Amino acid sequence: MGWLYSHSAHQRQHIVDEIISMYPSDKGWAILENRSTSYGRRLWLTIQPPVGEAFVALYLLGTCKGYWGYKDVDESMGPVAVDCPLSVIDAAGLPMNEHAKKWRERVRVYHTKVIAVVVCPKETHKGMEWRDSNEGPFDNRTDAEDYVRAEFHAPTRIIETPDGWVIKFLNH
Repeated sequence: MGWLYSHSAHQRQHIVDEIISMYPSDKGWAILENRSTSYGRRLWLTIQPPVGEAFVALYLLGTCKGYWGYKDVDESMGPVAVDCPLSVIDAAGLPMNEHAKKWRERVRVYHTKVIAVVVCPKETHKGMEWRDSNEGPFDNRTDAEDYVRAEFHAPTRIIETPDGWVIKFLNH
């Protein structure tokens, strides 16, 4: 369950090509979906084996001493990562086992959550669950103490606060 590095993979694309080549179409394999997340550090594949249901595999990608490598985890292991694109899951067959089923449920929950990041007057956030931060566009300005940068989860919607702020919640 360790990492595998390739001395011929000096670029990310080299290791991706190596991974894809492990599933030759002339042997009955097919890659139904191929997506990346986490700035290219996670490769998500929907793999159709010659026999059986298509399944989801995650390849964690990384470098060590100038060589690219990977660690593979399929959905039957219930990966920790939940940022798998829904198109990858939708292209797969039935879950392989209970771990895969629960993992797919966690992925779908992740995609239904929304993160809103807004800068607003401090009084706007009374009674809401906000996480204050010192970051924001008001650094180095005298009115900085009157504002907070807020991050929270909420249903997808657009709201207008009593004092006229319009906040649009975006899917992440």
